[in-house]
Amino acid sequence: MTLTSPVKGRDTLLLAKDLLQIMRKKQERWIRPLEKTEEEVLVKEFGQVDWDIPGHRQILDISQARDIIEWSQGLGLIDLKKRNMWTSLGAVLSKIIEQRQKDAFLCVTDLPNPLRLTLKQKIFFIYLLLLKDGDFILRFLRKLPRETFSANDACQCYYDAWNELAGFLSASKEYKHISKSRELSRLITDLKGSSAYLRVISKLENLTDLGILTRVDERKYQYNPHLDKLKTLDEISSNVLSEKPESTEDRWKSFFDSDFFSFTAKIFEISKLEKASKSLMTGHILNSYKKLVGGLGLCRIDEVSLLAGIEGLMDDPPLIIEQRNVRDSVFDMSKQYGKLVSLHVDMLGNISYMKIDRSLLTQTR
Repeated sequence: MTLTSPVKGRDTLLLAKDLLQIMRKKQERWIRPLEKTEEEVLVKEFGQVDWDIPGHRQILDISQARDIIEWSQGLGLIDLKKRNMWTSLGAVLSKIIEQRQKDAFLCVTDLPNPLRLTLKQKIFFIYLLLLKDGDFILRFLRKLPRETFSANDACQCYYDAWNELAGFLSASKEYKHISKSRELSRLITDLKGSSAYLRVISKLENLTDLGILTRVDERKYQYNPHLDKLKTLDEISSNVLSEKPESTEDRWKSFFDSDFFSFTAKIFEISKLEKASKSLMTGHILNSYKKLVGGLGLCRIDEVSLLAGIEGLMDDPPLIIEQRNVRDSVFDMSKQYGKLVSLHVDMLGNISYMKIDRSLLTQTR
């Protein structure tokens, strides 16, 4: 996110080149070398290193850097059609990147390691993975062994999860689901051993970054599952995945609307939760809006809700602020303040945006 912006786009190849250049300068301080014999040499050369992160390998060529840019596009963080400018989700991520992480990544400082996710970032990324890839991820997690396993062991789980999802979608009567099922079936058929293995590793490393899995050895792709976290994710599966794609879509909407932050608090062991009072809720909404608002003054309610929910869990005591709570509060604010809090529709006619007058933005905690 530090290499692009919400107002000025950049070509994918240029972004990849800049990312590769930055990583080449610093990654040996941040990512443990593949060969143990290299460790002592690098420690002597750099003095300080910070290798205590799982789930990362050094970027060695432009194709790897480009893969990361395209992964960000696929997650909806940057918009390829707008020359990789931030999306509204990308804007949320930009607000939870700490300044010390930016300084290290942009080579102002050497440490701390900017690749280590903060709790805020873990919450954001689990939201993103479930939002963009939840139907697969939950099936994949249900099939992973509940004891130490290797990436090779997980390959069959990967195939089985995709096949299950393709079969599930094919049973639908809606064309979009049938079409997606056929597309998945072709992709599964085209997958070869090596490419499937690399994709499995990518999925496992994402889960390792989130603390759902732990590497047994940083140089070997062997993993220990965190059973309590998987149990909570299994609960999400039971609540969301149904026998029909149409029902599952509705259940996902309900999950993100009412339950996401409650389940996330369990995954990341955030305890002593409290419900936000009206004043605290209003304060978080105003703060989140102020951080995200652009030149036109409009913000998507979903993204204001996401940032408010993340920040709420960081409070002392932690607050549960679900999307539904924010939306209800925004509607109440619109009734209370009239034109000072205006609501706006998207292209489908759904109320999706809000605009708050500057005079109200001083009423933050």
